[in-house]
Amino acid sequence: MAREGFTPASLIAVEILLTVLVAWVYAAARGQLRQALRVIAARPAPSLVLAATLTAVPLTLVALAITDVSTGMAAILVAPAPIFGLAFGVLAGERLPWSAVVGALVGFAGVVVATGGGSAGSLVAVLALLGASACYALGARSIRIWFADVRPEAVALAASLPALPVGVVLAFADLPDAVPSAGPIASLAVLGTLNIGLGLVLWCALVRSAGAETALLVTYANPPVAMLLAALVAGEALTLRELLGLVVVFAGIAMTTQALRLPALRSRLTWTTSTSES
Repeated sequence: MAREGFTPASLIAVEILLTVLVAWVYAAARGQLRQALRVIAARPAPSLVLAATLTAVPLTLVALAITDVSTGMAAILVAPAPIFGLAFGVLAGERLPWSAVVGALVGFAGVVVATGGGSAGSLVAVLALLGASACYALGARSIRIWFADVRPEAVALAASLPALPVGVVLAFADLPDAVPSAGPIASLAVLGTLNIGLGLVLWCALVRSAGAETALLVTYANPPVAMLLAALVAGEALTLRELLGLVVVFAGIAMTTQALRLPALRSRLTWTTSTSES
């Protein structure tokens, strides 16, 4: 509904502009606008990285890919952000429990099951959505590294305002042939303001208060919510493969967060180690 009448470029532009608007209003309403702008001016490079990973790049990738996959599939492919977060942690030299490693592998298997291989055309969309997922993980890590000492209003504005030039350029790069009807305009306004803009503001606040790892877990709620909305509102049918892939992804999530433990396997590994030592 929200995509009807909009070109991909204009869709991305509106989403970026609305995200910046929400973050700006939020900072102003909290009396932190000047301070937030000072933070961005003092940390230009980190702000550019943050805006790229949390706004410009993921919104572009999702908008380009969403026409080739269902809403439910898109939600599944964006969900593994915490798994990417673990991978980046390993690259940074952090030590992980073995259950987290197993969970990451299981989660990736779930993505493979959900996509079912796909055709050459859909593979591009799959890679784009996985790229968006990785961007969110990088963004969370960027907040922890560069913005751990600032207020969430500044984080939200830094995660959006530097992307404004991209939105302005895209707004005039590929204009729709005709003005979209009221329905798609209203749908996009709600989507961009509440789901994307306000979602980014709340998520940045969550990263600051609860940590990157906890905030990334929020992405796991996206698939069931998106699937339910797609089925109820858009009338999209859910395939058995998508549902099975979702179950496997959640199993990997549970292992990664150690919500699901494997006592039998863990005991066996402990026993094997003890036997070899004796």
